[in-house]
Amino acid sequence: MFVIERVSGEKVEVPVTCRLDSDAEVKTYQVGGVLQQFAGSFWGILDWYVL
Repeated sequence: MFVIERVSGEKVEVPVTCRLDSDAEVKTYQVGGVLQQFAGSFWGILDWYVL
C-alpha cells in the first residue's frame, strides 16, 4: 500500500503492484532493499550471489 499524505493532513492509501524482472531484483527484494544489500556485502555478511 502506498500512502499519500496531503498538506491538509488527509491520508490516501493507494494499492500498488511491484514487478521484479530479473534475478538480481528478486535478490535485492529478498534482503530488504538496496541499502541492506550494500551494507551486507560491505560488511561481508551477505553473499550477493547465493541467497
